[in-house]
Amino acid sequence: MGPALALACAACAPAPPLADIPIELRHGLPTMEVRVAGEPLSLFLDLGGHQALSLTASEMQRVKLDPLPQVARFRNSDGEMLEAKQFVAPRVTLAGFQLGDLQGGERIFGSSVPPDRNGYIGRPAVDRYLLVLDYPGRRVRLYESGNDTALQHECGSRRFRIDLVDGIVRSSAETDYGPRLFIWDTGATHNFIRPSVLPGTVVGTKIDEGSPVTELRHLRLGGHDVGPQQFRLIQFGAPAVDGYLGAGLLSSHKVCLDIPRNVGAIGGA
Repeated sequence: MGPALALACAACAPAPPLADIPIELRHGLPTMEVRVAGEPLSLFLDLGGHQALSLTASEMQRVKLDPLPQVARFRNSDGEMLEAKQFVAPRVTLAGFQLGDLQGGERIFGSSVPPDRNGYIGRPAVDRYLLVLDYPGRRVRLYESGNDTALQHECGSRRFRIDLVDGIVRSSAETDYGPRLFIWDTGATHNFIRPSVLPGTVVGTKIDEGSPVTELRHLRLGGHDVGPQQFRLIQFGAPAVDGYLGAGLLSSHKVCLDIPRNVGAIGGA
């Protein structure tokens, strides 16, 4: 390789990420070490989580967090209205990258108890960055928003639109049955879709003790087909979307989400 070509290739390589975070997939959830005031906690990244940080009462006691006077009210995916105590978590870091002090809330489950119960680090903590979800490589990386070199290097040129609406990151995708609206949710253990947005002839197949499964042969994001994809049939209460893109898709594709720029990209399987 000649000097000019070597320099050109070096110019194409992105600067190192702000954070390069090892993850472990537990029940399909990207679980990582999060330090609060120097105390290590094992939490999952939840893009569907409306709080920057959410901890169970036991984890709050572990890091000695005092609740604030106010509570937060929110509606979960079952449509239940819940209340959570609020707190300020000092000196939150991911793989040495400082997120600063984060306001968060107590982890309240309602009737839907998730498989990982310690808590999560949520979308408001990371939505100002270019977020790289590399489940196949067992990493999550953060870059400055607008770093197109990193976006291209990590996920290539298959781009699609994303929007942050009412606290959820969503995309429209063309499916076998027309356009459908999906939320990107790292807190979803599978892909999910409402039975009511499918033809009545689609009843799904029971493959285990969970909800029935159906397959969409085509799932086109920005015109790029990432099908076939399996979806669990669940008539969830909220949010107002047709389905969830979760561990089912993310486990086989690297996905980049630059939320401030409304740009996503998806790598090959």
